Amino acid sequence: MRRLIIEVDASDFSRLSLDESIEKIESLEVLNFLKEGPDEFVAICRVKLKGSSTTIDEVFKEAGSEVQILDRDEEGRYTAFFKERPRRDPQFQEFLAVGGYLSTPLEIKNGKVRVTFLGSVEEVKALLTMIKKTRVNHRVVQLVKANSHRNSPLDYLTDRQRSVITSAYRLGYYDTPKRINTQGLAKRLKIRGSTLAKHRIKAERRILAEILREL
Repeated sequence: MRRLIIEVDASDFSRLSLDESIEKIESLEVLNFLKEGPDEFVAICRVKLKGSSTTIDEVFKEAGSEVQILDRDEEGRYTAFFKERPRRDPQFQEFLAVGGYLSTPLEIKNGKVRVTFLGSVEEVKALLTMIKKTRVNHRVVQLVKANSHRNSPLDYLTDRQRSVITSAYRLGYYDTPKRINTQGLAKRLKIRGSTLAKHRIKAERRILAEILREL
């Protein structure tokens, strides 16, 4: 089982999903999936809308969904019970045919839609192939075994980035003074120094981005 997290611009996702109501949402976070199947999708969500004139009922009715408001906090965020019957358009049916299922985190934030998919190696490959066919720009944030620890920033690295950054730490690259330099580390990992540096920098940036994301 693999866990794949993909990030797409909200505007592109709106076009891909044929759901213009996304443009009216400032942030959305799925807190809990209650039911997920070919006939019905049910979840508890936290939602904040853009502006004050639009209501949460209007937004989700436009998307063909049912919504029941459970709470609203001081910042205007709704906690809501959300139910939707999957659409029957060919593109969405192709997604269902891939297999696997959605998981958390599934969210809209800062103009980005982040979707988590759980499935076998074959299902993940099929989903990525389907997304590439849409020609929508997307970024693979994470592709790891599903049983890895979810709260670790290492979850957001590729396998090669994780190998480079953990080896660098273990072998003393980050010690003062260094116990190993870039070329020595590259030799240990049997890759070129320039390749190692590229993976290390990307890994460091991704880890910092996840640590600082909520600040």
